[in-house]
Parts: sequence; C-alpha cells; structure tokens
Amino acid sequence: MAISISNFGLSFVFYIDDITPNDVGGENCDCPLGYWLPPTRRDGQDRSDSNRLYRWYNGSVSEVSQMDPAFNTYRAGHLEQYSVASIYVQTQTDNILAIMTDVIENDVEPGWRWSRLGFSDRPTVSFLEAGQQDQLPAPGPAYLIPQLLPRVYQWRPEATTNTNTMAPPPKGLCGELPLLLALAACSAPPSWMRYVLTQCIQPGSWSRHTSDEGSGRTAERGMIVTVCFDPRYPEPVSTRPYLEELEKGTYGAFYAL
Repeated sequence: MAISISNFGLSFVFYIDDITPNDVGGENCDCPLGYWLPPTRRDGQDRSDSNRLYRWYNGSVSEVSQMDPAFNTYRAGHLEQYSVASIYVQTQTDNILAIMTDVIENDVEPGWRWSRLGFSDRPTVSFLEAGQQDQLPAPGPAYLIPQLLPRVYQWRPEATTNTNTMAPPPKGLCGELPLLLALAACSAPPSWMRYVLTQCIQPGSWSRHTSDEGSGRTAERGMIVTVCFDPRYPEPVSTRPYLEELEKGTYGAFYAL
C-alpha cells in the first residue's frame, strides 16, 4: 500500500501573488522563434498582493484566518521563507515557464533563465522542477493530465532514453513545493483560486474541478508562489529537513496515483 502523506504531521504556509508584465522594463520579451518570453528585470512586471495566506497540513489546504497569529506574522512580513518560485504561462507552446526566485525582488541574472517545467525520474515518483527533462519520465496519473499538467508534459515514447519504448508504470508527482502549488493555482481562472486550493488539493491526491481544460492557463498569466515555515507548529512538523523529504516523496507522492 502506498505511503500516505497524511500520517506524518507536516505543515507549511504559503501565499500566491499575481504578477503581470508591464512596459517599464523596456526590453523585448519575444524570442527569435516568435514565442513570448517573460521579463528578466524586476521592474518589468507588477505584483498584486493576494492578502490571503494558506496552510497545508497533512495534505489538506485551508485558508488561514485573520485571527490566526500566523496571518499577523504574514502581514508583518516576518514569515520565514522556505522556497519561492515565479511562473508565467506561455500559451503558444502550452508550457509553464518557471524560475526559482521572486522576480519582483530579484532580476533574472545572467546564468539564470526562465525554464519550462522539468521532471526527473525517482524510484517511486516523477520529481517536478524547473529546467530539466521537459516530459514526464513515466506516464502521469490520468486525473492530473490535462487539468493540472498541460498535455505537452505527458510521457511520450520518443522522449525516453531507454531503447524499450513500452510505457513504464505510471508514477505520482512530487517536487518543488511552489511549483506543485502553482500547477493547482493556474489550473482554473483566478476567481477559482481559493476553491481550487482548499477543495482540490487532497492528501496525496487531486480532486478534479469542473472548470474547462486550460481555462486558467491564459496568455501571460503569472504568479509568485512563496512557501514558508508554519509558525503555528513546533518542530519537527515544519522544518527544512522534513519539507525537503516531503518534496522528495519520502512520505508519499504529493499527487499520487
């Protein structure tokens, strides 16, 4: 039987802010192939604070009440950050472009770049990150594609390095927490975000919503997903070593089969 992440008492808090490109950056965001690319300068985009904080606890997500001390810590800017990612939707290719930094706080420095979502093969899961192999190393669960993951990321026989082109067994999905949450957030229109985060992310699984396929992956839609340690819970349930193991799939897949 698969390990369930609901058994380990893990927690973190996170918030998602919208970002939109502007003309201040003064740079050409079109690549030679004609595809739109996000800005590389922090002044080339604007941020809209969501003023919402969410708590992931044992695989379920809830909105943090404004009466919760964690919310006051969030509004004061004193949450301790674990990880952050910025993403944009590139509709011409059906890709999600990502970089593991806050692009409002930091320019995209030389040597960094916006990358497609990537996946590496782990013994029991496919690991989601930015800038690696851009197809799943094994077929993804049918309920994830295409609602969470665009079809372009599905495993294809020609993408394998193995001479045996038979499909390997399907695997669940783990990886960088901000990217896993971004998949959920952009699976439906912005007005659906609270519902999607609190109702569709389930312990080790995903409960499908009824919004149309790709309805949230609109042109140049961007967001910054910031994951922080949960100040409400003492060690060991919200510490770096435990969250790193959560990302690796040690406690089971984030989105399992």
